[in-house]
Amino acid sequence: MAYIARLGIHVVPESGSFEPAEVFRLFDRWPGASMFAAPTMVKRLVEAGSDYDPNNIRTIIWGGAPMYVEDALRALDRFGPRLVQIYGQGESPMTIATLSKEDIGERGHPRWQARLASAGRPFACVEVIVADSDDRALPAGETGEILCRGDVVMAGYWQDPQASAATLRNGWLHTGDLGAFDADGYLTLKDRSKDVIISGGSNIYPREVEEVLLRLPRVREVSVVGRADREWGEVVVAYMVGDASAGELDRLCLDAIARFKRPKDYVFIDALPKNNYGKILKTELRAMDAKRISADRQYPCGPNTSMPNRRSSARPNRVQRFDRACARKTRGARDGGVIGASAVHHGKPADGLVDAIVDHEVLQIGRRLRGFREQAAEIHAQRAVRVD
Repeated sequence: MAYIARLGIHVVPESGSFEPAEVFRLFDRWPGASMFAAPTMVKRLVEAGSDYDPNNIRTIIWGGAPMYVEDALRALDRFGPRLVQIYGQGESPMTIATLSKEDIGERGHPRWQARLASAGRPFACVEVIVADSDDRALPAGETGEILCRGDVVMAGYWQDPQASAATLRNGWLHTGDLGAFDADGYLTLKDRSKDVIISGGSNIYPREVEEVLLRLPRVREVSVVGRADREWGEVVVAYMVGDASAGELDRLCLDAIARFKRPKDYVFIDALPKNNYGKILKTELRAMDAKRISADRQYPCGPNTSMPNRRSSARPNRVQRFDRACARKTRGARDGGVIGASAVHHGKPADGLVDAIVDHEVLQIGRRLRGFREQAAEIHAQRAVRVD
């Protein structure tokens, strides 16, 4: 109603798609305008708008997915204090929490970056808790599922009473998101519950790993998923857009997070799979990863995602030539289809390259043994700390 009362209008890009140059032209034509964008769209505006004067922008509101801290910092540096974050779902449309312009722009606050990583504080129209499996509210600092209730929450799913009952249990909307409150009431999203990686009995939140990898400027995009593993249940795999060696990525992770959270595999692709709003589709990414692993097991000549050097310069030249001979990249839609490096293999390995397969198998066994020792040492050290 406030929007109508102020005689607001909608400005629709003539192209019918998201083109940063067109968006900037529209801001100039309609000074003081605001827009809603997914984090990926904000990132594209930052990358494309190096010469644009942001004074005609009133507010850029992002939502639909968390904004990585590194991306938020670049957006703030580029556009100034014109950013707002909102968090919600279709079941409670963008009305669960908000991070205000003041919170985002308050660089002098001692917990500024921690707040920048959060979804902000709950809206006044809802009650929000972080709960355990029995829907009991958890204290600040503890991770659980985010639940909310209020007049803006849906009454139920259309003609689906079973799904409605499962989602609206005990009077609460169960979001499926995991998060934690801090002492000041700021809500930080850890991840979707279905995206949490369980490796060796330990929970690993992909976003924590992604935030670290994005500190390297040459890494433009990253999405971390779990890969099924016989020894650990799951191992961490990072799909990335950009260019970096496995060695420097390992060092970056080991300096910032526990060793067992470090990706066991770094896979570089042309673009991450996204929906029409620019949200990364981890379901498709996991499916793509499973196909790559299946192909590698059937024909070890393909781009092996289990190689210990994982695209580092130290990779054996024979295997490198083998990869190039057998790999076929698949390309997708220009704005976020599955543009990847998944490989399709046909026939048997070429003559004269059997020694490369043997090298590969030996390296793979060595990696598993080394990974087992590293994770066992990490778990042992953590237990020792808890006992002390």
